[in-house]
Amino acid sequence: MIGWVSSPSMPTAGYAYVMTQVRIRQEATKPLFGKPKMMYAQCLAMSSYFMQLGAVLGSKHRQKPDAFAHAFLGATQGGMMMELGEMSISNTRLHLSEDSTFLSYVLAEQVSLSESHGGPNQLLIALGSQKVNLISASALIQHYAEAGAILGIKFPEEARSTFERSNPPFEQDLWRKAHAKGLGIPEHPDTITWNEVLEDRDNVIVSVNCSFREYCKKCAPTQYMELFG
Repeated sequence: MIGWVSSPSMPTAGYAYVMTQVRIRQEATKPLFGKPKMMYAQCLAMSSYFMQLGAVLGSKHRQKPDAFAHAFLGATQGGMMMELGEMSISNTRLHLSEDSTFLSYVLAEQVSLSESHGGPNQLLIALGSQKVNLISASALIQHYAEAGAILGIKFPEEARSTFERSNPPFEQDLWRKAHAKGLGIPEHPDTITWNEVLEDRDNVIVSVNCSFREYCKKCAPTQYMELFG
């Protein structure tokens, strides 16, 4: 039994919610009969991505947490996050360790919530291919987007170190040898750094703040003025 079947209802708006719906529809499998589904393992991978997204943006906008929570999670879920305060913070740090990545955090929490015995590998073997409806998938991903936002707002240094462990630099010599052997990869690896993802310049491909800014400008104008004005 998967440990998040009683997840709270999804927020009705917010950047994380909108982006989640886009990604879910890209990844979901549409059977010949019945509704689209995702595999549980897909949900976990996507959850780690959205936790990272929340951590990066939460850290960037931690000086104005109320406006950020509203724009990122939606009015209902963002307000709930801020009201829960210390309880949310405590829950977020529960599965964070000195060697955590965003994915290992997601897996550790899911192991603790499931009825599966053993660690992350056993969880994935037992449940990884289980089909999940899109409503449940979205609720799970939103949970980790919120956890990432809390981490970024309250513990930006931990958010950064978790990001750096989740995106380690490539071994340059090995990459050059692979490129020289004719492997179809760029000459130089696209190493993503913490500072790059926080950039506001439109020509920085990896910048998540640019996309968030455009969303706020169009869909959350009050929060846009607070966060970017």
